[in-house]
Amino acid sequence: MNYMARENETGLIIQELVRRANRNNRRLRMVEQRVETIESRLGSLEQLAIKHNSQYKERFSGLEEKIKSLNDRLTKIENSVEKIFDKLEKTATKKQLNELENAMNLLSPIGQQFVTRDELERKLGMR
Repeated sequence: MNYMARENETGLIIQELVRRANRNNRRLRMVEQRVETIESRLGSLEQLAIKHNSQYKERFSGLEEKIKSLNDRLTKIENSVEKIFDKLEKTATKKQLNELENAMNLLSPIGQQFVTRDELERKLGMR
């Protein structure tokens, strides 16, 4: 009986070991499936990150070109404003124009009363 009890006990131990091994195999498969799912999601996230990175590079490149263009335009505008100021410095002020107008009025024959030669001879002949 001892032999039978031992064989029975050995069978029970083997069954328990097989049951545990099967349970561990199931757990391992579940863990592997979870890892595969995580790897798949991670791969999708990496692709999405690469896509977004590429899009951002394009946008930044476009913005960089626009900023450069605006900078060039601003430089041209600044140069134009400087030229305008240079020309304004060379132009007469309102005060100077008024002084010139007064001087012209003093010298203008239109504002003065002149006599013609005939009128002068008539006046002289009357004396």
